[in-house]
Amino acid sequence: GRLAPTRPPIQTAPSPDLATRSGLLLHELTHAPEGLLAAVSRLLDRIRELDPGRPSGLATQGHAAAIAYALRFLARLHAFVLLRLRRAPFPHALTLPDDPSPAATPVLENLEAALAAALRSELP
Repeated sequence: GRLAPTRPPIQTAPSPDLATRSGLLLHELTHAPEGLLAAVSRLLDRIRELDPGRPSGLATQGHAAAIAYALRFLARLHAFVLLRLRRAPFPHALTLPDDPSPAATPVLENLEAALAAALRSELP
């Protein structure tokens, strides 16, 4: 008879790009951007609370490192939203998943507008 395999078979992703963290983010932006919009809203609120120009921010030393990290994250997320909306050039030979659903597109538009506004002027 046949010998049993000594290891389980390797599972492969349908696309090498979707097997990355970037692929997971693009998948979420394509199919379920509502959760990201809510998370970004909460993160923006937290950054404002840590603003050293506010009394509560001064009382907690402003947390400049946390603010800088969050702003860097938001800038990168904004780049992915622009990529998903096809408003930015592809950084490399990235295979994008299907176009966003008609229901997801307005949410992506709102997410892009919120990120753009926050990164341009609203945050410390």
